[in-house]
Amino acid sequence: MSKREILFAGLIIIISFTPIVHAFVVTPKRDLLVFTEELKSKNVSELEKLIEKGNDSESDKMSLIFDELGNRTDSQSKDLLEKYAKKYKKEIDKSPFAKRPYTNTQINLAKQKSGGKDSDKYIDELEKLLISKNKNIQQDIVAFELSNTLTVKARNVLLKYEKGTGIGAVFRQYRLKKDFGNLDDVKFVEAILKSARDQIANGEKELSAERTILGSRMIESPFSIVLLEEEIKKPSLDNPVYRDFIRESLERMRNSENTYYLGFSELWERYKKKESGLLTDLEKIYKDDTYTKYDVMYREKAYEMYLTLQMERDGLNNQQTIAEYLLRQLKGTGDGHVSDYTEKGQKSLQAIEDVVRVRLLSRLGEEILPIIDKELIIETQEQRKEALTYIKKQIMLSKSVK
Repeated sequence: MSKREILFAGLIIIISFTPIVHAFVVTPKRDLLVFTEELKSKNVSELEKLIEKGNDSESDKMSLIFDELGNRTDSQSKDLLEKYAKKYKKEIDKSPFAKRPYTNTQINLAKQKSGGKDSDKYIDELEKLLISKNKNIQQDIVAFELSNTLTVKARNVLLKYEKGTGIGAVFRQYRLKKDFGNLDDVKFVEAILKSARDQIANGEKELSAERTILGSRMIESPFSIVLLEEEIKKPSLDNPVYRDFIRESLERMRNSENTYYLGFSELWERYKKKESGLLTDLEKIYKDDTYTKYDVMYREKAYEMYLTLQMERDGLNNQQTIAEYLLRQLKGTGDGHVSDYTEKGQKSLQAIEDVVRVRLLSRLGEEILPIIDKELIIETQEQRKEALTYIKKQIMLSKSVK
């Protein structure tokens, strides 16, 4: 299952510029992964029966059926996508919510036309959807697809269309995430704050893209609130718009802290001081699979700190030795496979550790590309090869932004 498919299927709310914003229930991730694997063995007739059986054209599973059709190259799959594209187009007059499944069919037809999503031709097809006069195309969904395609060209298309009003803020949000999402938490927040200051210098007052991306990073990482608390004490820009931006962002994060990362600020202070006994406490947190106190992202952050401290303790102080150390333990991406979850639907410890290893390897930069290329040549294990390919794409994308 691709990164885009997981993220697309996992969206709780689709940003929409129609008069109504629609929320829907999200299926547990492991169930979606099992469903995706099942789809691969079904023929087109069986997929059509599943579509007809589905009660909600906007459901997670319905999106995955269309994604499976888009991954195929046969004429029957193409014909079925075109059939439902026409069906949903007729339904749009009755319900604006039909725009989402209609747009999904168009994205998958573009994927088929370009021979797959890992090509510049696919990005060209997505841009055609953006600039088409088809008012039924939901541009934010196309922008989301561009944001999860690890190509430089996709990033440049987002940049091209971010300057407009309204939907332009969504393109900017996705472009910022693409440019800076691979940075560590400190550099990420610094980059977004700089972006906010640059926008203010250009006369912008809303800063909606920066607000949104900081808020989403808070859910992914507790470091954001700690860094903003430092920024508000001594703002980098003495400007009322900037001060309000920091204050409001911080208030939102504080409201969320108890929900997601209770007690993390204290843990972070101990981490900065390299406090004695911290390694033991971090190990207890990231290995706690009871899910009564720490969720997956908290455990991932605890393991990231644990691993960083452990490498420092072991004297790993250059990119090559760090890369070699992390690669020796890497099994896969830690995301996107049924094997990453237990029967109860909880993320496995191996998957949590691999997610962090992939993250840290991606941040090491282009200096480790020769090591990654060497590993790719000899690697035969599918999930590990997938992880190496993903790391390489992330590094190449980050390199292009500099």
